[in-house]
Amino acid sequence: MSELLEQGIEALNAENYTAAILLFTHLIDTDQEPVDAYVWRAWSYYCQQEYEQTILDSTKSINLQLSWFAYWVRGKAYQEIGDLQAALSDFNRSIDIETTSSNYWSRGRIYEQLGELQLALDDYTSSINLSPSDPTNYISRAFLWEKAGYFDQAVDDYTTALELDPKNADSLFFRACAYQELGMDAEALADLIKLREIDPERDNLDEQIQVIQVRLGEQIQPVTAQNNELEETENLETLLSKLDQLTGLPNVKAEVRKLVNLVRVQQLRRERGLATPPLSLHLVFTGNPGTGKITVARLISQIYKALGLLSKGHVVEVDRSGLVAGFVGQTALKVKDVVTSAKGGILFIDEAYTLVSGVSNGSDFGREAIDTLLKAMEDHRDDFVVIVAGYPEQMSAFLSSNPGLQSRFNKHIAFDDYTINELSEILQNLCASSGYFLNEAAVHYATELLQDLVNQDPVAFGNARGVRNLFEQAIAAQASRVIEIKHPSEVDLCTLDATDFVNTPLVFAVA
Repeated sequence: MSELLEQGIEALNAENYTAAILLFTHLIDTDQEPVDAYVWRAWSYYCQQEYEQTILDSTKSINLQLSWFAYWVRGKAYQEIGDLQAALSDFNRSIDIETTSSNYWSRGRIYEQLGELQLALDDYTSSINLSPSDPTNYISRAFLWEKAGYFDQAVDDYTTALELDPKNADSLFFRACAYQELGMDAEALADLIKLREIDPERDNLDEQIQVIQVRLGEQIQPVTAQNNELEETENLETLLSKLDQLTGLPNVKAEVRKLVNLVRVQQLRRERGLATPPLSLHLVFTGNPGTGKITVARLISQIYKALGLLSKGHVVEVDRSGLVAGFVGQTALKVKDVVTSAKGGILFIDEAYTLVSGVSNGSDFGREAIDTLLKAMEDHRDDFVVIVAGYPEQMSAFLSSNPGLQSRFNKHIAFDDYTINELSEILQNLCASSGYFLNEAAVHYATELLQDLVNQDPVAFGNARGVRNLFEQAIAAQASRVIEIKHPSEVDLCTLDATDFVNTPLVFAVA
């Protein structure tokens, strides 16, 4: 790359498009690197919204040498002027030359505009597989899930986007919308409160928060003690049955039942006037990612509600970024807002050890968050529970950092990694719940693949999260296979074969 071309790209990145165009024009006029100069000048024109000139320059670059980037740039320009079929054709050619996250995402946008939602979904999934750390990919797919009415899947993708970019205002807003569609008003409220901190000028935000707060208040209806007791007993048995139906987790199920038994016996003793020692309901979850901690937390919140320990039984999920602010005095306010949204339910703090890890003095706001949280746990102990989660060693250090933490969190539940057979069962359950099934060859191959992935790096694979990634990659591969069948049957549309797993990025990762 010549020095002049580098200067042009630097000007382009600095958004000095006029200077960039002049530099690229000089390269073209002097016949220096014309292929690159034309395509970069085309992109500069695109950034200035001069789309006709973008098409001319990218076409000249293509005529000199086929390039995925030149086709992609021209496709973007066609999309802007409304020629969706020309844009689709260029994105197809771009993908034929080289598969990138950008050209899959762009083609997905075209399919979405054309109403081809399944094809758009497949392309967004391919974009995620190629660039799993880009939150934009997850937001696009989540918005599509929401449009199609799959709000659970939308919540999952918005949550992943927020893990990558905790201050993404659009992810918070649209996840709140999805939560409301699912009837999860408390979770929606928590998201909108966070959004108010990030984007206080967003239109009608305070009104939306107020509407949900009123609705939450109306949901708590008085019932007679007798009916309430019967309803709670029925709910409790149903919830414990749901717990038992979870794949694996024998230790977790046993510990939760022990906790339920302890609470019920304490209630019986209280009814008969016997002494009942104070009982802490706060919990510590330890284990690797993807071992079902948040799933169990949601069940426990409902179990606590069924036992009369919590009034709402919802879960609000946060990590350090959801509790800690960057300036003196703001952290306490932030924690109080989160606690308010979690009252009546459970506050689930993932990677709680990050509140204190690596801090050797009192200047870190994480400690302010802990102190504020401990006070809230005392002030609202009758209708507020906290679950802290993370890796075993780090959580031990976290609890040792403050005597108040040790005294309040005295119940620990360890989440073991899933076995290979359990991971295979999770995959088959995921397929069944999504309308797919594995043929015999796929079951055999996928089980062997799971073993290879776990052997390579069990923590990085992520247990159930890794299984979901594998499933999403497999259905994308299946879609590419089935689309080549002239008249696919319903069985073709629903069957995952071993070849669908052979062509996934996760396979290449262990090859």
